Parts: sequence; C-alpha cells; structure tokens
Amino acid sequence: MGRNLETALLLVAILAAPAYLMFEGSRLDAGAVVPGIRLFPYFAAFFFAGAAQLIFRPGAVAMVAIVSAGLILLACAHIALGLWLIVPSLTIAIGRRSWPIVARFGRFGDLSYGIYLWAWPVQQAEVGLLGKDTPYVTLLSVSLLFVVPIAWMSWHLVEKRALALKPSRFRNDPVKSGFIPVGANQV
Repeated sequence: MGRNLETALLLVAILAAPAYLMFEGSRLDAGAVVPGIRLFPYFAAFFFAGAAQLIFRPGAVAMVAIVSAGLILLACAHIALGLWLIVPSLTIAIGRRSWPIVARFGRFGDLSYGIYLWAWPVQQAEVGLLGKDTPYVTLLSVSLLFVVPIAWMSWHLVEKRALALKPSRFRNDPVKSGFIPVGANQV
C-alpha cells in the first residue's frame, strides 16, 4: 500500500471516529449500546485518536487545548466525545515521559503481561461479587489489590521460568525470537 493511500485511510478513520461518537455518543453515555460488535467503533475511535497523536505529534499548547476541549465536553455531558479527546492525549503524553519511580518497579519483575492477562478475570469476578453498580473507583482499587500480586506470582512462578527454558540462540537473534519480522529491515 502506498504512503499516500495509508495517509488517506488514516485521515478518513480519524475523521470517522469523532463523527461516530457525535452520533452515538449520547447513546454510549446513557449505556444504551450493547456489548459486542457495536462497541468496536467506540474502541476504534480511541485507537485512531492515539494514532493521530503519534503521527501528528501535537506540541504542549495543542495538547492543553485538546484536553481542555475534552474537559469542556465532559462538563457539557458529552462523555464519550470528551473522553475521546482526553484519554489518548494523556495516555500518550504520560507514556512518552521518563518516570524514574516507574523504572524502579522493574526490580520486582516484569508484571506487564501478568496484569494484562489477569485483570479481566479478576474484574469479572469482582463485578460478580460486588455488583455492576459498584463505583468505578472502588472496582479499580479492589482490582489493583488483587491483580498486582497475582501478576507478581505469574512472573516469578511461570513467566520467568518459561523464558529461562528458551534456547539461548533465540535470545541473541531478534528475528528468530519473533521480535523482528524477517525482512522488516529490508527496503
């Protein structure tokens, strides 16, 4: 696919995402959209907002304007559209920063995959036990209390041991390990 076509498709998707949220936002805000395929455009909107952030790399002033617009939309009860502006912007801004305190967490092991793997089942059990009307902050707090220790155990009892079984010839060759696809560096 040519570079111009890729750019055109991305721009169409970026424009389609807020259009979708403008038309479906009130239904999303009211919780009227049922889970499943109808939520795909909702999450795709966040993906494209993040892609736009990475491609166009807005400066600090533009980021403040984007987040401010999102906050105004939230205040006007346009939750879906407000979050669409705020979440990707702040996620990318925070993710691009170097955080010394976060860098020190590595000494406990690589918990990222364990958190990814175990968060959903823990959250589902939590909603089943506490009820779906439990406040979000409560659900998040209780999830963290359980998911982080489970992720730590997953790293130390399973993942680290499994990686130690990996042949060393794959550790030194990124292509064989699967980290770089064959031909990725070729033009």
